[in-house]
Amino acid sequence: MKKRFLVGVVFLSLVFSAISGYFSKALNYIYMARVSLQRGNSQKAVEYLNLALMEIKNNSPLVIKNVRLCYRINGFRDFLPRPGSTLRRGEPLLLYFEVDNFGVKERYGEYYINVSEDVRLVNEKGQAMFQRKNWTVVRKGFPSPNIPLYFQNKLTGIPPGRYKFEITINDNIKRTFAVKTYYFEVR
Repeated sequence: MKKRFLVGVVFLSLVFSAISGYFSKALNYIYMARVSLQRGNSQKAVEYLNLALMEIKNNSPLVIKNVRLCYRINGFRDFLPRPGSTLRRGEPLLLYFEVDNFGVKERYGEYYINVSEDVRLVNEKGQAMFQRKNWTVVRKGFPSPNIPLYFQNKLTGIPPGRYKFEITINDNIKRTFAVKTYYFEVR
Protein backbone atom coordinates (compact mmCIF):
# COMPACT_ATOMS: atom_id res chain seq x y z
CA MET A 1 0.00 0.00 0.00
CA LYS A 2 2.79 2.45 0.93
CA LYS A 3 4.66 1.64 -2.28
CA ARG A 4 1.63 2.49 -4.45
CA PHE A 5 1.08 5.70 -2.49
CA LEU A 6 4.72 6.72 -2.98
CA VAL A 7 4.52 5.95 -6.71
CA GLY A 8 1.39 8.14 -6.89
CA VAL A 9 3.10 10.98 -5.04
CA VAL A 10 6.17 10.76 -7.28
CA PHE A 11 3.96 10.71 -10.37
CA LEU A 12 1.99 13.77 -9.21
CA SER A 13 5.22 15.57 -8.37
CA LEU A 14 6.56 14.88 -11.86
CA VAL A 15 3.30 16.08 -13.46
CA PHE A 16 3.29 19.26 -11.36
CA SER A 17 6.96 19.84 -12.13
CA ALA A 18 6.32 19.45 -15.87
CA ILE A 19 3.30 21.77 -15.74
CA SER A 20 5.05 24.40 -13.67
CA GLY A 21 8.08 24.19 -16.00
CA TYR A 22 5.83 24.51 -19.03
CA PHE A 23 4.11 27.55 -17.57
CA SER A 24 7.04 28.92 -15.55
CA LYS A 25 6.98 32.22 -17.42
CA ALA A 26 3.26 32.62 -16.63
CA LEU A 27 3.88 31.75 -12.98
CA ASN A 28 6.64 34.36 -12.87
CA TYR A 29 4.25 36.99 -14.27
CA ILE A 30 1.68 36.03 -11.62
CA TYR A 31 4.32 36.43 -8.92
CA MET A 32 5.24 39.87 -10.31
CA ALA A 33 1.55 40.84 -10.28
CA ARG A 34 1.34 39.83 -6.62
CA VAL A 35 4.41 41.93 -5.79
CA SER A 36 2.95 44.88 -7.71
CA LEU A 37 -0.28 44.62 -5.75
CA GLN A 38 1.60 44.48 -2.46
CA ARG A 39 3.35 47.68 -3.50
CA GLY A 40 -0.01 49.31 -4.32
CA ASN A 41 0.49 49.33 -8.09
CA SER A 42 -2.69 47.70 -9.36
CA GLN A 43 -2.17 48.89 -12.97
CA LYS A 44 1.19 47.11 -13.17
CA ALA A 45 -0.42 44.02 -11.59
CA VAL A 46 -3.04 43.97 -14.37
CA GLU A 47 -0.29 44.25 -17.00
CA TYR A 48 1.53 41.26 -15.49
CA LEU A 49 -1.70 39.24 -15.28
CA ASN A 50 -2.37 40.02 -18.97
CA LEU A 51 1.10 38.73 -19.84
CA ALA A 52 0.48 35.60 -17.74
CA LEU A 53 -2.82 34.98 -19.53
CA MET A 54 -1.15 35.46 -22.91
CA GLU A 55 1.58 32.98 -21.95
CA ILE A 56 -0.96 30.36 -20.83
CA LYS A 57 -3.04 30.74 -24.02
CA ASN A 58 0.08 30.49 -26.18
CA ASN A 59 1.07 27.21 -24.50
CA SER A 60 -2.36 25.56 -24.48
CA PRO A 61 -3.96 23.58 -27.31
CA LEU A 62 -6.21 25.46 -29.74
CA VAL A 63 -9.87 24.55 -29.13
CA ILE A 64 -13.13 24.83 -31.09
CA LYS A 65 -16.04 24.60 -28.66
CA ASN A 66 -19.72 25.27 -28.12
CA VAL A 67 -20.77 24.49 -31.73
CA ARG A 68 -24.49 25.24 -32.01
CA LEU A 69 -27.07 25.21 -34.79
CA CYS A 70 -29.00 28.46 -34.39
CA TYR A 71 -32.05 30.40 -35.46
CA ARG A 72 -30.27 33.69 -34.76
CA ILE A 73 -26.83 34.91 -33.62
CA ASN A 74 -26.43 38.36 -32.06
CA GLY A 75 -22.90 38.14 -30.63
CA PHE A 76 -20.58 36.26 -28.27
CA ARG A 77 -22.72 33.75 -26.32
CA ASP A 78 -25.79 35.65 -27.48
CA PHE A 79 -27.70 33.33 -29.81
CA LEU A 80 -31.00 31.47 -30.14
CA PRO A 81 -30.15 27.77 -30.53
CA ARG A 82 -32.20 25.31 -32.56
CA PRO A 83 -33.10 21.96 -31.03
CA GLY A 84 -31.48 18.97 -32.69
CA SER A 85 -29.53 19.01 -35.92
CA THR A 86 -32.22 18.88 -38.60
CA LEU A 87 -33.17 21.65 -41.04
CA ARG A 88 -36.17 21.83 -43.32
CA ARG A 89 -35.56 22.36 -47.02
CA GLY A 90 -34.88 26.06 -47.67
CA GLU A 91 -33.73 26.84 -44.12
CA PRO A 92 -30.17 28.14 -43.81
CA LEU A 93 -27.43 26.37 -41.92
CA LEU A 94 -26.48 28.91 -39.24
CA LEU A 95 -23.69 27.70 -36.95
CA TYR A 96 -22.21 29.42 -33.92
CA PHE A 97 -18.94 28.34 -32.32
CA GLU A 98 -16.17 29.67 -30.11
CA VAL A 99 -12.41 29.38 -30.40
CA ASP A 100 -10.14 29.39 -27.36
CA ASN A 101 -6.40 29.25 -26.63
CA PHE A 102 -5.46 30.95 -29.89
CA GLY A 103 -2.05 32.58 -30.10
CA VAL A 104 -1.66 36.13 -28.84
CA LYS A 105 1.25 38.52 -29.48
CA GLU A 106 1.81 41.61 -27.38
CA ARG A 107 3.00 44.73 -29.20
CA TYR A 108 3.02 48.27 -27.78
CA GLY A 109 0.48 47.41 -25.08
CA GLU A 110 -2.00 45.76 -27.48
CA TYR A 111 -2.64 42.05 -27.92
CA TYR A 112 -2.87 40.77 -31.48
CA ILE A 113 -4.47 37.63 -32.91
CA ASN A 114 -4.25 36.15 -36.40
CA VAL A 115 -6.76 33.37 -37.00
CA SER A 116 -8.37 32.07 -40.20
CA GLU A 117 -11.15 29.61 -40.92
CA ASP A 118 -11.44 27.00 -43.67
CA VAL A 119 -14.79 25.25 -44.22
CA ARG A 120 -16.05 22.31 -46.18
CA LEU A 121 -19.57 20.91 -46.62
CA VAL A 122 -19.57 17.21 -47.52
CA ASN A 123 -22.64 15.14 -48.50
CA GLU A 124 -23.30 11.54 -47.48
CA LYS A 125 -21.52 10.28 -50.64
CA GLY A 126 -18.33 12.05 -49.56
CA GLN A 127 -18.58 14.77 -52.22
CA ALA A 128 -17.58 18.31 -51.29
CA MET A 129 -20.63 20.52 -51.93
CA PHE A 130 -18.95 23.72 -50.71
CA GLN A 131 -15.36 24.49 -49.79
CA ARG A 132 -13.53 27.71 -48.88
CA LYS A 133 -10.06 28.42 -47.57
CA ASN A 134 -9.74 31.56 -45.45
CA TRP A 135 -13.53 31.94 -45.44
CA THR A 136 -13.16 34.11 -42.36
CA VAL A 137 -9.94 35.86 -41.33
CA VAL A 138 -9.46 37.69 -38.01
CA ARG A 139 -6.34 39.86 -37.66
CA LYS A 140 -6.97 42.36 -34.90
CA GLY A 141 -5.51 44.07 -31.88
CA PHE A 142 -7.24 44.23 -28.49
CA PRO A 143 -6.53 45.99 -25.19
CA SER A 144 -6.43 42.65 -23.31
CA PRO A 145 -5.40 39.06 -24.15
CA ASN A 146 -8.72 37.88 -22.68
CA ILE A 147 -10.41 38.00 -26.09
CA PRO A 148 -13.80 36.33 -26.59
CA LEU A 149 -13.65 34.90 -30.11
CA TYR A 150 -16.68 33.44 -31.85
CA PHE A 151 -17.56 32.66 -35.45
CA GLN A 152 -20.85 32.37 -37.25
CA ASN A 153 -21.22 30.43 -40.48
CA LYS A 154 -24.25 30.67 -42.74
CA LEU A 155 -24.96 28.53 -45.79
CA THR A 156 -28.15 28.58 -47.83
CA GLY A 157 -29.60 26.48 -50.63
CA ILE A 158 -28.55 23.12 -49.23
CA PRO A 159 -30.57 20.31 -50.86
CA PRO A 160 -32.14 17.52 -48.75
CA GLY A 161 -29.68 14.95 -47.43
CA ARG A 162 -27.21 14.18 -44.67
CA TYR A 163 -24.10 16.31 -44.34
CA LYS A 164 -21.04 17.07 -42.36
CA PHE A 165 -19.72 20.61 -42.05
CA GLU A 166 -15.98 20.59 -41.41
CA ILE A 167 -14.49 23.61 -39.66
CA THR A 168 -10.72 24.16 -39.55
CA ILE A 169 -9.35 27.03 -37.48
CA ASN A 170 -5.79 28.01 -38.39
CA ASP A 171 -3.81 29.85 -35.74
CA ASN A 172 -1.23 31.81 -37.72
CA ILE A 173 0.67 32.92 -34.61
CA LYS A 174 1.12 29.50 -33.01
CA ARG A 175 1.26 27.84 -36.46
CA THR A 176 -1.25 25.18 -35.52
CA PHE A 177 -4.85 24.27 -36.30
CA ALA A 178 -7.96 22.67 -34.80
CA VAL A 179 -10.73 20.79 -36.59
CA LYS A 180 -14.37 20.26 -35.62
CA THR A 181 -17.05 18.44 -37.64
CA TYR A 182 -20.76 19.19 -37.29
CA TYR A 183 -23.24 16.60 -38.60
CA PHE A 184 -26.70 17.66 -39.73
CA GLU A 185 -29.58 16.73 -42.02
CA VAL A 186 -31.83 18.67 -44.40
CA ARG A 187 -35.30 17.16 -44.95
